[in-house]
Amino acid sequence: MQRAIPDDLSSIVPESIVALVLTDDELRQYNTVLQCLCQEPELEHLGRRELDGELWALTCRLYFDQSLRSTSRRNALIREFFEGLCRAWEPFEFLGLVSKLTIR
Repeated sequence: MQRAIPDDLSSIVPESIVALVLTDDELRQYNTVLQCLCQEPELEHLGRRELDGELWALTCRLYFDQSLRSTSRRNALIREFFEGLCRAWEPFEFLGLVSKLTIR
C-alpha cells in the first residue's frame, strides 16, 4: 500500500519523499491495529476514517522522526497518541417511557 504523508509532518520528512509504502505484512499489522482501535469503547466517538487518518499520521511519524529511535520515546508517543484520542465516558441520565418491562 502506498499512501501520502500528512502535510503536518513536512518538517521531518525529506522533500523528495511524498509517500510511504507498506509491505503486505506491514499492511496486515496496520489493519489489525486499526481494527483494534475501532473496537475500543473510549474511541467510539471517532469513526473508522478518522482513526485511520490518526493512525496513518502516527505510523509516518514513527517511521520518519529520527528523535523517536529509542523504544522509550516511541512508547511515550504511542501512549500520548492513545490518550489524546480517548474521550472519558460521561455519566448521563435517560428519561423515557418504558413499556412491557419484565424482571425475572
